[in-house]
Amino acid sequence: MDNYTAMWAIGALAVGYALLSQFIIAKIGNPKRIKEIQAESTRLSKEMQEAAKSKDERRIEALNKEYEQFMPKITEMMVIQMKPMIVILPLLFILTPAVRGFFGEFVITLPVSLPIFIQHFEKFPNWRDTFGAYGWFWICVIFAGLAISLIKGQWEKYKGNKTPEKKAEFQGPSSGKKE
Repeated sequence: MDNYTAMWAIGALAVGYALLSQFIIAKIGNPKRIKEIQAESTRLSKEMQEAAKSKDERRIEALNKEYEQFMPKITEMMVIQMKPMIVILPLLFILTPAVRGFFGEFVITLPVSLPIFIQHFEKFPNWRDTFGAYGWFWICVIFAGLAISLIKGQWEKYKGNKTPEKKAEFQGPSSGKKE
């Protein structure tokens, strides 16, 4: 296989892996529950900071009790985040050696150098512009994952503006009478 075709094939595999990972995370993980727990954690932290600034000992005590009740939710959030890894990691352990084996002769030189943080710790970061199949796969996975996250975030933002509550909020109150 020529280098140009291999470049697109590896890129397609990487995008497919990134899409499948996002799908698995959405189905097996529970992103809505994670957001709920994170929002509650943010609220508690904010309230604790405000109580500490105002030196309201009763409020601090009440919030500490709330934190005690909240701690199992942090464990729940960690478990929810780890569930998709049970499927994603074995897939990755199969896919990456396959990419390296099938496209073993592939080499790409990019027009820019990228920082590689995990290769040589004595030269940190290690700037490189030449990658093999494995490196190109990971570059494509990272950029595809970022693109998917951005698109998904914008889509959710767009859908959030279309909900009936938001429409009423944007239109303002109406009494139904003409003035």
